[in-house]
Amino acid sequence: MKNLFTCLSALFLFICIASAQPNIRVKAAADSMADATVKGDYLTLVKYVYPKLVARAGGVDSMVTLTKVTFEKIKKEGITLSDAKMGQPGEIKLFGSKQFCIIPQQIFVKMNDKTISATSSNLAISEDNGQHWYFIALQDNGNPQVDQFFPEIKEWLTFPKTVRQVTVQH
Repeated sequence: MKNLFTCLSALFLFICIASAQPNIRVKAAADSMADATVKGDYLTLVKYVYPKLVARAGGVDSMVTLTKVTFEKIKKEGITLSDAKMGQPGEIKLFGSKQFCIIPQQIFVKMNDKTISATSSNLAISEDNGQHWYFIALQDNGNPQVDQFFPEIKEWLTFPKTVRQVTVQH
């Protein structure tokens, strides 16, 4: 009886650890993407963008250039990205052969004497059973790319509201 209890306990622990692996992987990928964004490592950032979006932008090199130009433009306007933090991934849902989940993010930008934070969400997508994760930013009013690429999730997906907060620092 003791051996049966030990085997069942070990099996339960294994199942818990195995079921946590996809969440660990999506969180690690999201954190890497956020770190790359803050550091200005646009090549790494683009590796986490959903590949069909990268293709629409003209490929990796074009997407990297577009991202770099965008960040340089906002920097010239006196706005800098100071930090980006990813929250805990939501429940992973399986639709066909793809896995999806929503993961919140909080970004902090500095402008003059103010720090502005915005909390929004990304759609995380895996096409290889959670081994690799890609992301698409979600907006309050929807995202046409999500509707085009993944019509099967339309009923499940809700678009969390973006929350903005301004903090004055002296």
